[in-house]
Amino acid sequence: VPVQSDAEAACPDLEPGLENGAALCPSNNTVFLNEPVARNLYEQKTFGDFSLGYLIGVAWAEAAQRSFGSTIEGERRELINDCLAGAWVQTVIPVDFELSQPRAAGRTSIVSPGDLDEAVRTAILIADLGAADNVLGSSFEKVDAFRDGVIGGLDACAN
Repeated sequence: VPVQSDAEAACPDLEPGLENGAALCPSNNTVFLNEPVARNLYEQKTFGDFSLGYLIGVAWAEAAQRSFGSTIEGERRELINDCLAGAWVQTVIPVDFELSQPRAAGRTSIVSPGDLDEAVRTAILIADLGAADNVLGSSFEKVDAFRDGVIGGLDACAN
C-alpha cells in the first residue's frame, strides 16, 4: 500500500523500515511503501525501479519469517530477509540454464539488465553506517546475504 508519510500507514505494530522505503505491518500482513522515498530512488539514475523491488522484497521476507515462526532477532534476522529477497529474485531471473526451484513457470515479471545493480545500491544505501552498529547489517553483509539468495535460493537462506 503506497503512503505519503508514516502517519498514513494505518498500523498499530508497523515494523521499522518505512523511512528507508517499505515496512511490514504484521497485524494485517500488509507492506507499506513510502511513496516519496520510493519516487526519489526511482528517479535517481543510479537506483531505478528495482530499488523498490528490493525494498518491498525485504519487507515481504519479514512476513515470511513471521509466518514460519522464526525467533531469530536483530542483524541476523535482517540479513536473512536480504537473503530471502534474493531468493525471490532468483525465481524471476530469465535464464537458459537450470536454477534451483521453486521457479514460477508462468511468471509475468522478470529482472532486467541492471536490476541487480539497483538492488545492491539500495542495500548499500540502507545498511548500517558503522561496522559496529549491527542493526541492519553492513553494506558488505547485506550485499553478501542478498547474493547468497540470488545464487543459492531458499536453501542458502537456511544456513
